[in-house]
Amino acid sequence: MARNDDPNPACQNCGARPAAKTVFQSVEGMVIIHTIRTVKGTFCRDCGLAIKDRMNQRTLKRGWYGLGSLIGMPIIMGANAARASKLSKLDAPVRAEA
Repeated sequence: MARNDDPNPACQNCGARPAAKTVFQSVEGMVIIHTIRTVKGTFCRDCGLAIKDRMNQRTLKRGWYGLGSLIGMPIIMGANAARASKLSKLDAPVRAEA
């Protein structure tokens, strides 16, 4: 189990290193209201970028259906891109030997 102050944390999905803490969001419109979903954790480059893609696809598919979500779409997509840049700078993930 990784400690909070671990200088080299492992990915919570696959156990690979290096990994970094990050947050990704999606927005879904429902005419009058909208929902923002958040995924946060410690991810390696590959897992984190896959999560970002999934959250962005959800936003692109369901973000058009409300005024609040329509306004929030570019903000959330931009924030996801900025957060993903931190992950894309990580070295290729190395999985631990069993």
